[in-house]
Amino acid sequence: MDDIVKFVKIVDSHYPDEIYVNKNLTKLVKKIIVVDSETEDIKNSAELYNGRYLTYSQNKEECEIEFSKILTILDNNLGDIYTIKNKKLYGNSKPWKENKIQEMKTEGLIYVVYHLEDEKKTVSLYLSFTLTKESGFLPDIDVFSPVIYLYEIQLTPEVRNNGLGTKLIAGYLKDCLVDVHENIHKDIIGIELTVFSDNTNAIRFYETIGMKLTPDSPNDKTINYGHRIKTRSQNSSKKGSSSDKPTSLSVVKKPDYYLYYLPL
Repeated sequence: MDDIVKFVKIVDSHYPDEIYVNKNLTKLVKKIIVVDSETEDIKNSAELYNGRYLTYSQNKEECEIEFSKILTILDNNLGDIYTIKNKKLYGNSKPWKENKIQEMKTEGLIYVVYHLEDEKKTVSLYLSFTLTKESGFLPDIDVFSPVIYLYEIQLTPEVRNNGLGTKLIAGYLKDCLVDVHENIHKDIIGIELTVFSDNTNAIRFYETIGMKLTPDSPNDKTINYGHRIKTRSQNSSKKGSSSDKPTSLSVVKKPDYYLYYLPL
């Protein structure tokens, strides 16, 4: 059985079909979307294509509708940041949404979507991730280690502050990680993700649940601009005092993003 089929089944088994949030016990219902290949044998796997999951090769129109809903949430949450960093991230001048939609259709991506039971099936939160291999965890940079790479986790304001982020990553996705270790890749490292360096709330959350910088993550750099003696207006002490000594001028320059991972 292809790894993607095994992985989808693992994901399905660890994420509950329904979750309840807030004091009103609002019910959210799970939907799984798989960006699969139209050329590989997994297309004909009865275990994957049994109607339980939306697959891009078989349900393209419905998947496009779901991607549109997802993109709206992402725009509301991080649209301003993507607009600023788009060119650096994607290496072109296309609108960030155009680049993002293309990225969202990356083969192997799995989406776990939770929506309301209303007429529009309004999406309240989603995660997208893939089972892949990344370098940078071991001293030899040419060594690629299996990871679950978390592309996105986004929640609407209505369902935030209910502990869902911790459950979705440190709970359900971590359980998937353990299951993958036991049944697919014995050498899997952990759950990896990219986070914008100025998204301080997200960074704080990731560190709270035990995530740490990967060995090859971009890091802050301290730039030293030399020394100067304080000006008269900045120094009210008498001339010749110890406070007239040159002071160091330095700033901390942050990269565009960091790489974090949750170890197995």
